[in-house]
Order: sequence, then C-alpha cells, then structure tokens
Amino acid sequence: MSPRPQVMRSEGPGLAEPPGICVFIIAAKAIEAGLKGPLLELLEDQGHEVLHSVDLDEAQRAAAAGLVRSLEPPGAAVVAIDLLPMSVEGRYRGFDNPKIPKALERARRLVRALPPEFRGLEPLASTCNSDEAWQAVALLFAGEEAGLRAKAERMRGDFATAGAIRDLTREGRRAKVELIEFKGEMAIRKTYRASALSYMEREIEVLERMGPLRPELPRLLSRGANHIILDFVGPGRNLDLEHGGGRPKALPLGVVRHLSGFIRDCIAQGFDPIDIRAPGNVMETSEGLKVIDFELWRRCPPGTRPEDALCLVGVPQGDTGRPRGVPAFSKSYEEAWYPITLLSLESFLHDPAWLQRLKRGANLARSWARRGARALGRRIRPPRGNPRYIPANLGVEGVVLELNRRQVRYVVLRWHEGLPDLPPGGDLDLLVHDDDIAKVDEVLDAAEGTAQCDVYSVSGRPGTAYSNVPHLPPERAIQVLETAAAHAGIYKVPRTAEHFLSLAFHCVYHKGFKTGLPSLLTPPNPFPPPKNDYLGALERLSSELGLELDLTLESLDRFLVSQGWGATPQMLRALRRRNAWVAAQLAEAIS
Repeated sequence: MSPRPQVMRSEGPGLAEPPGICVFIIAAKAIEAGLKGPLLELLEDQGHEVLHSVDLDEAQRAAAAGLVRSLEPPGAAVVAIDLLPMSVEGRYRGFDNPKIPKALERARRLVRALPPEFRGLEPLASTCNSDEAWQAVALLFAGEEAGLRAKAERMRGDFATAGAIRDLTREGRRAKVELIEFKGEMAIRKTYRASALSYMEREIEVLERMGPLRPELPRLLSRGANHIILDFVGPGRNLDLEHGGGRPKALPLGVVRHLSGFIRDCIAQGFDPIDIRAPGNVMETSEGLKVIDFELWRRCPPGTRPEDALCLVGVPQGDTGRPRGVPAFSKSYEEAWYPITLLSLESFLHDPAWLQRLKRGANLARSWARRGARALGRRIRPPRGNPRYIPANLGVEGVVLELNRRQVRYVVLRWHEGLPDLPPGGDLDLLVHDDDIAKVDEVLDAAEGTAQCDVYSVSGRPGTAYSNVPHLPPERAIQVLETAAAHAGIYKVPRTAEHFLSLAFHCVYHKGFKTGLPSLLTPPNPFPPPKNDYLGALERLSSELGLELDLTLESLDRFLVSQGWGATPQMLRALRRRNAWVAAQLAEAIS
C-alpha cells in the first residue's frame, strides 16, 4: 500500500506542511483478523499519537481506496501526529518522516503470527508526508480539518520544552531526551508524549525500587506531569550488547559477570530488563557500569527464574506485550548473548569466575576451530555456483516435477507464463529455501544441459547469491515462498502481488537502465534493447492489482520502499557495481 503519486505529488523539498502528520489506513481484512487494536498500539509505540480514528463507511472506503493503493479493501482510517519526527534517511526517499515506513514494516511482522489464510496480508497503508495527510483529511473527514489542526497545535504546545543545553533524543518514539542544568548540576530531562505516560510510570517504578539496590541506575531527581529529571551518567562508552553476526565478540569477563548479577537482581525484584540489549542502554563510565532507559521493562511474576527472563531467552512469537513488532527482543540467548559472553545460559548466570574463565577459553577455541574448518571446506570443496543447468534427460518440466516430488520449497521467480518452454536464450530463475538448496543441486547439472538455471537462496548463501548479497530481502523472500501459487498445476510461482513486487525489485535494483524502463536520470552510456519485456509485464501485473503507478525506476523505487521491499544499504552498495542506475542514485544521495 502506498499513496497514488498521480493524486499526491507533494514530496521532497518545498513541502508546505511541517513533518509529523500522517494518515494510516487499516485494511478491512486486518480488522477481521483482530489486528485493529494491536495496530493502534503499534502506531503509538512508534511515536504516532492518534488524533482521530474511525471505521470507514462505504463512501469513505471508496475515497480511501482512491488515496492509497491497497491489496485489501480499506477498513479504518487513523489521523496521527508524531511530535518528534526524525530526519529522512536515504532508504526512505519520498517520506518526510522515516518513522512512517518503519511503522509499516513493524505492522507486517504482526501478520506472521496470524493463521495461514492471512499470510501475505498488507495490514497498513499510509500517506508519505504532512501535505498528503492533510489532503487525505480534507477528503475523508470533510469539515473536521480545522478541529484536527487545532488539536495538533495544542499537543505540540503541551509537548514543548525550554532551557535545554542539548537534545539527546535518539528516535523519540515515547519521549524527548534533553541535557539540562538542574540545581547547578548536569541532568537529563525526559518529556513523555501524552500517549506514553504509562512508560514514564514504569520508569519511575524501576528507579524507585531498584535505585537504592543497584548503583548502575541514575538517581531520580524530580518528576512532573509529563517529565522526569535524572542524574546525567555520561560521558561513557556504549556497550554493544547486540551481536550482529560473524565471529564472536566476547566482552571482558568482569563485564559479563556484572551483567549477570544485575539481571539476577532485577528478576529477584520482579522486573525483567527486556531491552537491556538496546544500543546505548548500557555504558561503561568512569564510575563503573551504568544502565539507562527502563520504560520497556516488564513486571515478572514472583518466583520467575533468571533462566526464564525474556531479556535472555527472547520474547516468544505471538507475544502481546508492548511495544509490538520489535525483532531484536525475540532473539534467543544462543543468538544474542552467547557470542558476547562465550558461556551457556546456565554458566552465565551461576558459574564461579574461575570456571567461567576456563569455559570461555575452551568455547572460543572451539568457535575458531569450527570457523577454520568451514573456511577450509570452502576452499577444498567450494559450493556450486550459478549458473546451474537443466539436464537434457529431464527438461524444464521434468526438473520441476522432481523438485515437487522432493518437496522442495521453491518458486519460479519470473517469465513462467510460457513454461515449460523458455524464450530463446532464456534461463530459469528459482528462489529456494536455504535448507533445500542441496536437494536442488541433486537435480540440476553443474556443467551442461539444455538451458541455464540460476538458483537463489533466501539468505544469499555462497553459490546462491546475487553480487554476493541475497537476491531479495530475506524477509520478503520468505513471504514469496510462503504465499506461492500453482501455475498450470505444476509450477510453483509467486502470487500476483509478490510477482509484481519481486519483478519490480529485479528491475530497479538488479537491472536498472538495462530494463528500458523510463528514468529521470540519464544512462552513462547507451544500453541495447532489453531481452525481456519488463515494462509490459509490470503494466499487466499492476493492472491486475489495480495499481496506478508511474512505471519509472524512481517511482518503483519509492513504491518498493513504502511496501518494505526496498533494497538494504548493504545490498545497494553491492549492486551498484552491476547497476548504473543504483550507482547514480547513491552518488546523488552523497552529493
């Protein structure tokens, strides 16, 4: 879902309205699935306070369908204000506040816990900037715009503060954080949004209960109707408690033991420090380890064991606590903590220092031995790479029947309409689940055959990547596999919506100027006519979906980003070597 560009063209420099206002549309099917309440909570958790919310009548649904592209009929509209909009990042071109597309991305994660009939549902759509939002308000809620504008201004005034030395706010989902002078000393003032006062109360509760027990917590100096004032604990070095993958990055044993004792005491006092791993929440200072931000901590029942703390074992799928849709909270101990502790959960919580030191040494040696063995194995027996080949004795149909027999999770990504025939010089592009690559390689030929077949894994494993990155964003690749449809009763292919999105991704980020699609940029050199009719295929698919898109590379890029289908910065850096359009976009963003 995204705004219709031909109706709402106000984007980029010169916007008349300040950022912060957005109209969100909730799909009728999302309401049917019971997501309306969770989505409203999610919007507030992301910093979008509700100004007006209404279930749409028939006339309003028709008007809403004209404002946003929805793969499902509109069901409700929410006018929201973000009192702390962020500056726009490169990957969110076309938006005036990146917290809008971030909310859409979080909303999609809620769908994963739904029954299979709701898989692939787009639950939420939005306008892109405040200009579009007020246009939508005028269309949907005639006569109410003046009242909503006045309410927004009152909220901005109530949230305003003065006397700050420096603004330290990071994302501002719940509170504004400022460095101030308080009674002659440096202090921190946190001013909470009206919809987030419950988080302020939780922070006060933690500080009052745990402050006298643990020196890591700052003192609570003062409180007001919507703010608290705390000791300033900086400056300090942020501890990176969020392992990003790759080799282990073990913290010093003293820090590991300090964290273990702190978590045990929190659980004993009835608090689960659920977001202790969030960046910037734990610091090393001249006065020792300091912990800040307690608004997301949760109460845990008496008798809870530290081994069961959600901050260690991860929040289970389908958890209904707030905030919703935060993927970092779901990581297991093995994924999130072990690489920085090099200790099992039991050892981290209970072993003495001498035993932990021995185990860390052994675990580190074991980890490096495994990494070395994998590296050596890749050199001795490198993974099979693309292109693979369709064996002459099977042909395209025989290969697909064999993949079906072996229950391989795959889809034929594109150009499947004429199967089993391939266009002259054409190949077969397969997206395959990571765990099924070996099964596919048992069917395909490594050296020769009747036609080439490129195999792409979800995570971009060696030999199945595109320019050393995943062919599609992994979350979207899983979506394509889970919602696959049957073509001609044999071939697994993307559903129409995913077919359009994945083909648009391929056109924009893989091919660029080579597709022949129009662009506002000038190619650095002439390109031959495309081998495939990319424009015709996109026109046909967009027509089937009822989308009215300008099929330019830039418009498709904005649409993909709004749908959570944009290429990540890492992917863009890798793809620019093969895609002159991506290279030109990155160069323009830097200049």
